[in-house]
Amino acid sequence: MSEDREYKEISATVADLRIDAVAAAGYGVSRSRMVEEIKADNIFINGQAAKKPAQTVKEKDEIKFGARPKVVLAEVRGATKKGRIGITLHRYI
Repeated sequence: MSEDREYKEISATVADLRIDAVAAAGYGVSRSRMVEEIKADNIFINGQAAKKPAQTVKEKDEIKFGARPKVVLAEVRGATKKGRIGITLHRYI
């Protein structure tokens, strides 16, 4: 992974570290749209097709959605007061 490329930093909260929720936050689309894309084999984690929407992701995982730039789960910040998980994503330009 080349760290010298430009990226947009995205802060978000998700209910769980599922690929559908994290990818939806990174690409700015609905979770239900992400579920459809995963079922159509359009979402990749670290070069492998995502197996199911409930698949979990961890820090430094690279998510790719079709021809769009990759998104990296840069940091898992921990739980919020409401029990959600704060994350930081890098969407490369």
